[in-house]
Amino acid sequence: MRSPDYRLRYKKTLKKTGKPIIVWDCNDNKEYTTDSFELNNCNIRMYFGNAISHEKSCGATTILEVWNNHSEECIIYNEKFFGDKANLGECICENI
Repeated sequence: MRSPDYRLRYKKTLKKTGKPIIVWDCNDNKEYTTDSFELNNCNIRMYFGNAISHEKSCGATTILEVWNNHSEECIIYNEKFFGDKANLGECICENI
């Protein structure tokens, strides 16, 4: 099985920012914070203990892994709040 296109996790310490969900775009190798998203045309997997080292260092133990089924985006951010991907919020971790 190929690596996931996205890995999503909740980060408790970001709750006060209003954007506690971290979306790691594995293809671009960048992480973004958000408060909501929709999943379309994708497969997902989640199980306890699937976090990798940098996710574990943030306290994560369970990660939602997302595979895009088509060439279109499978994670849709609410444009009312975010506009485009460049405006999602703070990039937490580049070049992981």
